[in-house]
Order: sequence, then structure tokens, then C-alpha cells
Amino acid sequence: MRKNVTNKQMKSTYNLLRSGVFAMLWGGVKYLPSPWFDFLRYIVLKLFCKSIHSMYLGENITIWFPWNISIGRNVSINNSCTLDGTGGIVIGNNTRIAGNVGLHTADHRYDAEGLIRKQGFVIDTIKIEDNVWVGYGVNVVKGVTIGRNSVIGCGAVVTKDVPNNSVVVGNPAKIIKRKD
Repeated sequence: MRKNVTNKQMKSTYNLLRSGVFAMLWGGVKYLPSPWFDFLRYIVLKLFCKSIHSMYLGENITIWFPWNISIGRNVSINNSCTLDGTGGIVIGNNTRIAGNVGLHTADHRYDAEGLIRKQGFVIDTIKIEDNVWVGYGVNVVKGVTIGRNSVIGCGAVVTKDVPNNSVVVGNPAKIIKRKD
């Protein structure tokens, strides 16, 4: 559900304190080598995520607002991904997310006069359903649902929903194959 959020809401004392505690703990485990320290990353996320059932969490993953993120069973999130949980992220079971993937749930508003940085944000949830493979360097924007059994090719920029059983590539991502 798309909604507008003010700067004041984003930077509330509660959010800042919770984010600060998470950042201190996450900073201690973020760069430890995989696979040996994936379990420590899992433990820290277990404390903050809405729901997490998978332990394969690569190095150098950047996470914002983890309390809005749900991760299913048998999910792998590889090195150097960015998960912006501002608007919410739901990742289904048996999903593979390659390195350098960005899941972006917030944009700056720019519909009013004045400085963009003072206009607030538009946020929406990203949903990645079961059995999806998200290729290296993919970016997914707010409000997108990626249907089950789909493949997102390397470097794609996903700006619209992806139907079940699809293969998409490109910028913007386009369907090149359907497995009906």
C-alpha cells in the first residue's frame, strides 16, 4: 500500500534509537567472512526483523528498517545487497538473491515546491514470492511484486509487477519468456 511519510515520521526519536542500536550490532557482523559468520548475521537480524527463517546472509549487506522485513525459508541473500525495509519487504521461500541487488521501498517526494530533501517520502512494499531467482545487480523499486517461479536477469531494473513463471531482463525489465 503506497503511502506518504514525512521527514519527521522517518526521523522520529523511536526510529533513530532503534536504528542506532541495530546499526551498532549489525556493524559488528556485517563484514565478517561467509559462510563462517552467516549465523551471527542471522542472530542479529532475528532480533530486529519482522520474521526471518533463513541463515544464508552474505557479507556487506546493507539493511535499513529491518523490522519491516520478512524472509522465508531456504532463502539466500548474497554479498553487497541493499535491503531498504522502509516500506516493507516480503521474501518468499526458496528464493535466491544474487550479489549487489537493491530492493528500494522508498523514494523522495518531489511534487511540491522547495527542496526535495524536505518533501518527505513515498513508500510501498516489495513482495518477492516463492522460488524466485533475482540475478546479479538487479534493482527493484517500491510497490513491485515478483511472482513465484520467476527469474530476473542480471542488471534488470524492475519497475512493474512480474507475473508468475516469467523471465524478465533489461532496463526497464521486460518479459522475454513465460512458463505457463
